[in-house]
Amino acid sequence: MDAPASPHSPRRRTPERILAAALDHFNRFGEPQVSTHLIASALRISSGNLHYHFHSKDDLILALFERYEADLRTTLPAGNTTDTRAALLDWLLALFRAHWQHRFLLRDLSGLLTRHLALEQRLPPLLADQQAAIEQALHRLLPAGPDARATAAALHLTLVHWIAHAFLQAPRSALEEGHAAAAEAALAQHLEGLLPAAIA
Repeated sequence: MDAPASPHSPRRRTPERILAAALDHFNRFGEPQVSTHLIASALRISSGNLHYHFHSKDDLILALFERYEADLRTTLPAGNTTDTRAALLDWLLALFRAHWQHRFLLRDLSGLLTRHLALEQRLPPLLADQQAAIEQALHRLLPAGPDARATAAALHLTLVHWIAHAFLQAPRSALEEGHAAAAEAALAQHLEGLLPAAIA
């Protein structure tokens, strides 16, 4: 049972604690390996308490996807203000941080899409919007002539699949929270190589 909240240090509500623990466990161990019982045990609450707030593991996954979707859609419009190569790269890395924060979704992508109709319907359009936003940003920065579409596709695919790439390099450690900076630094170098020299 949750302790009473102090007026000076308010305790997070149980649903928020459940989502935070689920995200941490899914990211660290992979969604298929994590049960609602394990999440409840980590929080020292009963499985019944967890299921009172989220009836199933699918409900947890959908709630976390909705946060991921909101994070990404909040970040996408900033591409409209990129006016230099450095600003473009900073924005691309901000997009990656939204992916990284919810990295289980992209690492476990094929299984999740197979098992969850809501993700099958909502994730592809979300990622398509990311590619479109990257293409628009490139059109503004590239001089007349070069086609931004192929570069946008390469940048988009790199952002989407970098987490799976990192996981393949070191399955037992690459996706731990402490490896975020290393993953981002390696990605930045790769993205820099994909950007056309014409972008100043």
